[in-house]
Amino acid sequence: MKKSYLLNLFLVLIIALSSCSPYQNSMYFQGLDRNSSISHKIDNFASLTIQTGDVLSISVKSLNPEGSAIFNADNGAAASGSAGSTGAAPSGYVVDQKGNIELPLIHSIKVVGLTLPEAESTIQKAITPFLKEPTVIIHVTNFKVTIIGDVGGPGTINVAGDHISIPQALSQVGDLTPSGRRDNVLLIREING
Repeated sequence: MKKSYLLNLFLVLIIALSSCSPYQNSMYFQGLDRNSSISHKIDNFASLTIQTGDVLSISVKSLNPEGSAIFNADNGAAASGSAGSTGAAPSGYVVDQKGNIELPLIHSIKVVGLTLPEAESTIQKAITPFLKEPTVIIHVTNFKVTIIGDVGGPGTINVAGDHISIPQALSQVGDLTPSGRRDNVLLIREING
């Protein structure tokens, strides 16, 4: 009888303590219908647009590799001429206050407000008189996200593509801690100043 009483008391304690777990409210996406046949469309996605101060890595390829090298050679030199700082310049073309970048042979070309594909097309058209069948690929090299608060490792992360989701960013800093409030997250982003 005494054994059964202790066993029941032990089970009641385990159940009571497990319901007080700090991980109880740590599940993401609570309340969503988990039916795999339902999709949640993201209809407010806006493509990244180039802003002043962005650093663009521009890669040009064509049927004339020597001619392409003029645009690819030491992107950092173009950045140092536009950045106006005395320290080490970032590698790439810096978008100046007027929204332009300085390309060899082309000189000033306006890219502010353009999406990456639009900027690639604009630059491709501008260099076509100098190169045969050019292809242009642009990446924003200074796209960063800073995450602070009750996370595993607060800090700034570099974004490789042209967008990042909140779960992706959180996973790169070690996720919210068990005591982190998942119902109170503040997202700050700069749009048009």
